[in-house]
Amino acid sequence: MRRLGLVLACVVSQALPAGAARAQPAREAVVNGQVVDTLGQPLAAASVALLGTEASATTSASGAFVLTGLAPGRRHLLRIRKIGYAPRTLDVEATGDTVDVLVRLAPLAVQLSEVVVTARERRYATKLRGFAERMRTRAISSQAFVTREDIERRSAFRISDMLRLGSARCARASDFAIFLDGAALAPGTRPDELSLQEIEAMEIYRSVAQIPMEYNVTRMTPRGVYRAECVLLLWTR
Repeated sequence: MRRLGLVLACVVSQALPAGAARAQPAREAVVNGQVVDTLGQPLAAASVALLGTEASATTSASGAFVLTGLAPGRRHLLRIRKIGYAPRTLDVEATGDTVDVLVRLAPLAVQLSEVVVTARERRYATKLRGFAERMRTRAISSQAFVTREDIERRSAFRISDMLRLGSARCARASDFAIFLDGAALAPGTRPDELSLQEIEAMEIYRSVAQIPMEYNVTRMTPRGVYRAECVLLLWTR
């Protein structure tokens, strides 16, 4: 019996494929979602894209969609669009193998032609591509990146409400060099001169080492020229 047991153990060991005992690689996360209007009615043919990647999907008649390819343990931005509705960017974190989301889209107050809406959405997606890529890949604090979801969660009324002013560095709103959709605003422009309702995303940099190269600029002041240590990037909806 003892010899028979050894023989069986040997056969089973040989039958196992090579590497079977190794740990399996981490699986990609999947987003299962539904897109509805403000009344809860499903929205078909809505476009859902994972910003910073080529992944995208279109909702079914029931408003359902599935997106694959999310890296687990990371924050990701989903861009949801449908003609006749205000676009929305959703900040999701792949904490497990599956992420369930429900997206509500509000109808536009003024109906635009399909051609105009499509062109506007394409420009918007282009603007946010750099933001999404930096948030996904840069090895800096996630607090540097603010999405529309973060703004609504804070119930903020002004841009300065999101800056956490009063810290040792960049204690005043006037300390920031400000860019709007990638264009530098005039020195002295205060963040609260702009409407927070028009802002879709923000990047807050409080150190020269963190500032992206294309936004690492010098500023003219009555005392001369100096390099801005605090930069605020604002991206409109």
